[in-house]
Amino acid sequence: MPPITTPLLEADGRTISPAWYRYFQGERGYSSNVNSGATAAAAAAAEAAAQAAAAQATADSANQQVADVAAGVAAGTIMFSASVSPAIASATRVGPGAVTTNSVTVTVAGGTGPFTYAWALVSGDTFTPNSPTSATTNFSTSLTAGQEKSGVYRCTVTDTFDASTYGVNAGVSASELS
Repeated sequence: MPPITTPLLEADGRTISPAWYRYFQGERGYSSNVNSGATAAAAAAAEAAAQAAAAQATADSANQQVADVAAGVAAGTIMFSASVSPAIASATRVGPGAVTTNSVTVTVAGGTGPFTYAWALVSGDTFTPNSPTSATTNFSTSLTAGQEKSGVYRCTVTDTFDASTYGVNAGVSASELS
């Protein structure tokens, strides 16, 4: 085969590099590293194919998650979720001293009870959860004149059947109005 040194024009208007041409023609020695002469169009096509494969993998993963959830429902081991209401426990006090917020309640959907609950500080100022192992709690703290405190607490809920956990956050705030 005579040496080819310039890109060739395909019938559909695309160009093909000499290395790819030789590879497609089956010439010996051109079965590896053929990308060295690939055109921008070939690189773009390869990238599009990679993106399509990634999108398909994501779709397959989502379909598998749906199948896993369906299997969990059938087996009685479905994952669960939880929500907290109200989202913020707050309190206001006139004069320094102890203050207790309103209650917040975690509601569980799905899973297998009884559930265990554990309230813990995520960030901010420290409050005392008055029922740290209950679905419903309020928070206490002491305030000095003009002081404001706020924090975020997470309630981690654990399912009895398969020990799955789920966490929800609640905001906590307290202020003293002198």
